[in-house]
Amino acid sequence: MLALFATFAAMLSISACDLVAHLFPSKAQKGQIEMVRADNSESMMDAAKLDAIVITVTQNGVVYLGHERVDPSQLEGMVRDRLADRVDKTIYLLADARAPYRAVEQVVDEARAAGVDVAGLLTQKKGGAYNQKYSACCEAPRIAMGLEVIIPSSSMRQSIRTMEQNPNESRPIVLQVLYHTGAPPAYKINVDDVQKAELLSKLNAIYQTRAERILFIKADDDINFSVVAEMIDIARSAGVDHVALLTPATTASQ
Repeated sequence: MLALFATFAAMLSISACDLVAHLFPSKAQKGQIEMVRADNSESMMDAAKLDAIVITVTQNGVVYLGHERVDPSQLEGMVRDRLADRVDKTIYLLADARAPYRAVEQVVDEARAAGVDVAGLLTQKKGGAYNQKYSACCEAPRIAMGLEVIIPSSSMRQSIRTMEQNPNESRPIVLQVLYHTGAPPAYKINVDDVQKAELLSKLNAIYQTRAERILFIKADDDINFSVVAEMIDIARSAGVDHVALLTPATTASQ
């Protein structure tokens, strides 16, 4: 179908997405999403399938499930319905680089409650010949690449809650991203302050001798999503196998 739109669009000297937006205005409401760029983006072709569960978060924190604008608090039930009878519990998150992380956290929490255990954060490859902004009117992401993250299970959350009482070498590694008004973010690895320029080398040193190569990331609500995605990308460069996102709900005692 998009190929047909592209043919007509070429005849009219406009983009295929602009033609879709003209014919189906409701699909253009999201406007453009400025995608995060990452060195370690991996192929996520399943995100382009018609039945893929793609959740979009705009720069202003507005949330869409597919092309339908939704109240984030309704996502749990909607995602649960779409996951029914599926073995693969993966969702794909297309978040604007400038979106407040609190909006992404809420989507992650609702997805976790719906039974999602893995999310693909859709990105662009650094240096790739792609447009910086993704036109969100189209049926599916045209750039199916991203960074995979784990949505922590209850056992993982319990492990985090007991970290301070578990001083041995196998304790979880948590990278914290701290917001400071009018200043760049600050960073901690567990309780130790770390400069951004040192993060890669510090993580490299930590994971050289660890059999379990999992990193937990916890970021303040007001951090831009792009900063969190950059931390995931750095973790991948350090050889981390799995990155798990910690949100207020995933670290709650309930």
